[in-house]
Amino acid sequence: MASDWKEVALGEIFNVKHGFAFKGEFFTDEQQPTILVTPGNFAIGGGFQNPKPKYYKGQIPKDYVLKPGQIIVTMTDLSKQADTLGYTAIVPEDGNIWLHNQRIGLLEFKGSFPCDPIFINYLLRSHRYRSWIIGSASGTTVKHTSPSRIHSFRCSVPPLPEQRAIAHILGSLDDKIELNRQMNKTLEATARAIFKSWFVDFDPVRAKSEGRPTGLPDDIAALFPDSFEDSELGEIPKGWRKGSLGDVCFVKGGFAYKSKDFQDKGFPVIKIKNINSDKTVDVYDVQFIPEEIAEATKTFWLNTGDLLMAMTGATVGKFGLIVNRETKPCLLNQRVAKFYPIESISNKIWFAYCNLCQSQVLEHIINVAHGSAQPNISAKSIMETPIIFPKEQLIKVFDNTVNSLFKKMLRNQSMCRTLASLRDTLLPKLISGKLRVPDAEKFLEEAGV
Repeated sequence: MASDWKEVALGEIFNVKHGFAFKGEFFTDEQQPTILVTPGNFAIGGGFQNPKPKYYKGQIPKDYVLKPGQIIVTMTDLSKQADTLGYTAIVPEDGNIWLHNQRIGLLEFKGSFPCDPIFINYLLRSHRYRSWIIGSASGTTVKHTSPSRIHSFRCSVPPLPEQRAIAHILGSLDDKIELNRQMNKTLEATARAIFKSWFVDFDPVRAKSEGRPTGLPDDIAALFPDSFEDSELGEIPKGWRKGSLGDVCFVKGGFAYKSKDFQDKGFPVIKIKNINSDKTVDVYDVQFIPEEIAEATKTFWLNTGDLLMAMTGATVGKFGLIVNRETKPCLLNQRVAKFYPIESISNKIWFAYCNLCQSQVLEHIINVAHGSAQPNISAKSIMETPIIFPKEQLIKVFDNTVNSLFKKMLRNQSMCRTLASLRDTLLPKLISGKLRVPDAEKFLEEAGV
């Protein structure tokens, strides 16, 4: 560490302002321009996410409306491992009005100590800071930290120009990650729009029935009928029928690996907790099993692009695609289902994936899960989920049409994992001064970033 770094307590740099106790009677699931920031908006490792917006329609104190670019910190965590306690995030500029809710802290910089807010954002994502927060947290089931605990953390901080350079390096990596995520949203939205047009709104059928062009290539347009008929699912294209997910895919749960076999290295095992709300499967924060057990359970090996679903617990029905960047294959644990395409229809899984994105399909799966304290669903019940079944050739054409979109999504997700790994490698070294900016820039250049 250079001699020009200065040791300070965080309280010399900023104050942490508590949020406002917004009234629960005005919380709503109906979309509003105003959204409450909650601990769920903080990603593991830091950063902002928005998996399930909590809208608010009551009166709003003007002092508790957040501004884009402000830095917030979560001061409560419901998870057993306190996965996000004390982590920071930057309020996004996304057109929403974000509200400063209770148990969320806002960093108010004093100005007396020269600092770059983005550097501070990364400083509060470092391992040493997190260890301090976790070690001083109060509570058992629910973990809490406080402004005074955050203020009392002491660390060494470089001069302002180096802060900015460090923030630029780490921020550039996060910007690239966010760009890939936004691209993936667009790619998925495009695939889902095609699915909705063909199999929900029946646009090509309506166009043909009204004598209008479908806008599709002739060979694809020819696969759609030109009229409708009644069914127990309502009006559907003529010749189509009520089917089930089991018509297009086979669903099977994972292997019951024994707790005594888990270890700190070996072959990673994917559990329910690894299925994220953004329809991805996280291959980090996993346990491992030894090679001999992995070899004996090869039928449960997973590949990039496999579609998985939670079968047990509060997240039953949550599904996602796996991106495995590990050198060793991942393995599927019990109570996690994998969807296998029925190859006589299509060797891809995208038609099933887009069906799961339809609210009525996913709601059916959640509703048929049995058990109140611990809901469960069987692979058989998943396969029995009703869907509209078109001509088999059309399913294959759809899967081939959107395949390039999903493949690009998976490549982007893999790149996000690479960039995040680089950021997580550089962050502690840059924040501690063990790695200087020129060396970090050279490292990224050699990594091709």
